[in-house]
Amino acid sequence: MANQNRIPIPTLTRFANLYRVLQEAEAEGVEHLNSAQLEALTSISASQIRKDLSMLGEMGRPGVGYKVNLLKKRIGSILRVDRGHPYALVGAGQLGRAIANYPGFEDYGFKLKAIFDSDREKVGQIVQGIPIESNEHMPASLLQKSIRIAVLTVPRNAAQDATDQLVAGGVRWILNFAPTHLKVPDNCIVRDVFLTPEFAILGHFTED
Repeated sequence: MANQNRIPIPTLTRFANLYRVLQEAEAEGVEHLNSAQLEALTSISASQIRKDLSMLGEMGRPGVGYKVNLLKKRIGSILRVDRGHPYALVGAGQLGRAIANYPGFEDYGFKLKAIFDSDREKVGQIVQGIPIESNEHMPASLLQKSIRIAVLTVPRNAAQDATDQLVAGGVRWILNFAPTHLKVPDNCIVRDVFLTPEFAILGHFTED
């Protein structure tokens, strides 16, 4: 199989959707799913699913489909969600706390290990058993805890400074909810999650 790092982002996105569906199917006791059934569950075309899964070798059987637990395990290995990933949260506002309290990330191997905020009144508060730390301590704390993944939920004007501190603390992968593009070194990866433009797109389809 090709180097996992060379798998295109759209393919990884489809794998992530398939992994979610396979998790649910396994929990419900489903043993096999074919490409047509996976299409109905993911809205990914059956032909695209077969093309993507062909990267994994011979995983399916004609007339039977794919064995759910084996395919889930294989995709989990590709996505590397079959191992633990400690992550930090920067910004303990409403969105940040909602993310901290969401249990679904642990299903993908992501475990919250540190929370930071610049608001002195929030520092010391406990969220999900984790004390909020000051942004001033961010680089040292991240290095001490060996955290290399972070979720950023701070205002636009605070995002780049927080990012610089994350990078100084050894973080290399950032999920960015701040409505701005971040400048990072070449060895860092940022995934932007801009919510407001998504609402604007929905607005286009609404009727007067």
